[in-house]
Amino acid sequence: MKINGRGLWWLPEQTCKKISGHFVYKDTNEAELVLSGTFDEKAEFHAIILGEIEGCKFTLVNCARTLLEKARSQGIETITMKFKVVLIFKGYHYLKKEDLRFSKVSVGYSHLRNWLGAVISGNKKYDPYLKQSTEKSFTVNILNEFSIEINGFLERGTNFYYNYYNKQAKVIFRINNLDFISLIKTITVFGNFLGICIDEKIKIYSIQAQEAYGIVDIIYPRLLKPNSKNEHEFSIPSPIEFNLFLKNAKLYLDNWYSFTRNHEPTYELFFSDEQSFITSRFLSYCQAIEAYHSRKYQSNYFPDSLRQILDEFTNFKETIKLMFPNQISSAILEKFRYINRKSLRMVFKDLLKGNDALNPIFINGTDAFINFCVNTRNYYTHYDPSSTQPDIEKVVHLTDDCRIVLLCVFLKELGMAEQNMKSAVYRYCRKRVRGIWVL
Repeated sequence: MKINGRGLWWLPEQTCKKISGHFVYKDTNEAELVLSGTFDEKAEFHAIILGEIEGCKFTLVNCARTLLEKARSQGIETITMKFKVVLIFKGYHYLKKEDLRFSKVSVGYSHLRNWLGAVISGNKKYDPYLKQSTEKSFTVNILNEFSIEINGFLERGTNFYYNYYNKQAKVIFRINNLDFISLIKTITVFGNFLGICIDEKIKIYSIQAQEAYGIVDIIYPRLLKPNSKNEHEFSIPSPIEFNLFLKNAKLYLDNWYSFTRNHEPTYELFFSDEQSFITSRFLSYCQAIEAYHSRKYQSNYFPDSLRQILDEFTNFKETIKLMFPNQISSAILEKFRYINRKSLRMVFKDLLKGNDALNPIFINGTDAFINFCVNTRNYYTHYDPSSTQPDIEKVVHLTDDCRIVLLCVFLKELGMAEQNMKSAVYRYCRKRVRGIWVL
């Protein structure tokens, strides 16, 4: 969506003071408002600016001033102000941030229509009288909190030369008066679930609120990406095919949303920026694995019932306090707090034990993988001049191995059957090494 127009703009609390201005949004992750005047020269930030362009209402949220320019010509002073806009609502005026709550939102995801595949095509594709055919629509209630409806249909169009057909797909979230931040999180969590299913980076290209007061386009430049035909294509079959998802939709989505809440650090570390440096990706995956293990497994060498014995065995705390200055003794004792925590090597062993689905990625055995992973992590985070720098090409493949280990963790958390997990991991492995790595 592109916006480029001139209109009148005002603050919610100053409806009588309207200023002419030009607003531009060009699918480039930036939105800018240029005003021919000022609300308040001292104010560098406005939570909300309201406006209207050719009869269409706009609400601009979190507007930071980037320019204040004064000029004088023929004794007349003019003021120009520029604002960088974080969030745009097209179609309605929201007077305050607390009003940004929604109950029904339609979202367009890249790749979704191809994932639905034959489910939304079929023989009706060749019907010359077809105008629009809704082939699949189903709803899943998530954690008894909200519902997700997936719609797929074929749309028939025509131009001067021939008739054409376009597969479309939308996801509708029915939520209970949800605030904007929670809404965006709900939307992105489903997008990342879709990314696991088809092993692609999912983009969101449209968000539209469908409320009683009308339809509102939600434009969040940081999140929205331009729609492109090529971004809908991906290799078939996907790791989790749509029909398998359809049979287990309630189980998978309930477990996925629960997982993202209970293991938020693991989720966020995995889905951070894929275009970062390879070392950043590798270290993020290692941290994600440790974060998951500490919440899922017994992360201490000695169980809690034996910690008192361990404390007695290392009962020289008072001696340490007497031997060293306070700052040094505190640092030493802090180290002893974590002496009972399992190392990264043990974390990997716990995670990989009995996990046959991961066999395709460990051609040289799990021990070789664990050793290389631990040694590489230690080189980057606990540098020793005597250590050897790992080969960067091998680190790229090692990073992809860690990624697949985490994907297998996700599949297990979804509640997926062992045979389906093996099939999905095999398909993940077919795409390695994926992405564009910044070396």
